[in-house]
Amino acid sequence: MELFRRHLALLLLAACLSLGLAEEAAAACSPNQGGKYAHQIYKLHVPEDARKYGACNDYGFWKGGTYKRHTGIPPGYWVYAKPYWYVWAERVSDRERARSSKCSPSQGGKYSNQLHKLYVPKDADDGRCRDYGWWRGRSYAGYKGLKPGYWVYAYPHWYVWKNKR
Repeated sequence: MELFRRHLALLLLAACLSLGLAEEAAAACSPNQGGKYAHQIYKLHVPEDARKYGACNDYGFWKGGTYKRHTGIPPGYWVYAKPYWYVWAERVSDRERARSSKCSPSQGGKYSNQLHKLYVPKDADDGRCRDYGWWRGRSYAGYKGLKPGYWVYAYPHWYVWKNKR
């Protein structure tokens, strides 16, 4: 019976790959779980946890503290992708992921040579992309020493580009 289950699992995997579902399968085991989590705040090397959690485990939220030989870990969302634990600051809603996936920070290649990427989630405008255009500002939202460029907002980041085609 066990041999049958393994064979069936391999057949299902092959079917998924042939149907083009490999990307979804890979995203399920990516450290950010295919965009489910954002803003990595900590990374721990714990190869021995593969025995308990497997090659990939979306553990969820943990209040932080000490884990094995690691101390001072901030609270966050934990994902094990062998041999590391990744701790993320926030969980991104399905709605936010859908909104941001429809937005190209380079505006489909209109801009190139990225200068800056600024995390400013409070600037969300109903999830729409914003092509702000050229701005010479040197500081914004606590970021200083910025170079002038073409600004595009794609939740939750501002992208500053050097060139426009």
